Amino acid sequence: MIEHVAKALRTAGLESSDLIVGNDFTKSNEWTGKSSSGRRSLHDIRSVPNPYEQAISIIGRTPSDFDDCSLIPCFDFGDGQGVRLLSWQQAMEAQQRYREAQQRYRELVPGIKLAGPTSSAPIIETVMSIVDESGGQYHVLLIIAD
Repeated sequence: MIEHVAKALRTAGLESSDLIVGNDFTKSNEWTGKSSSGRRSLHDIRSVPNPYEQAISIIGRTPSDFDDCSLIPCFDFGDGQGVRLLSWQQAMEAQQRYREAQQRYRELVPGIKLAGPTSSAPIIETVMSIVDESGGQYHVLLIIAD
């Protein structure tokens, strides 16, 4: 399936892009988790892997054919603290980058206080600035949210 998406992107003219990940830390992750994740927050790290870790893992298994710089900025948003850079992995093999992103996520979750309201606007605005600074290069924003 991923190969079909990659082929379609190439056919459409995409030659390269950079990936940016945004994790949603809004209070709605608790409410959604009560009905879908064993009555626990979607960020509950006692259940391994939680839905956010699963999403990061799935993306980690996809080919990085379009990734130019091998750096993946990971941001959090929605916890009342604005948009914060969680980690900016060094250039390394794709699978290792995602394992590092998962590890950093697990380190930070215990200190995060979920808040609201849910709005993707802050992460989108942050990414728009990154794209502007890059001279308009293509970027893919993966927002992981409930």
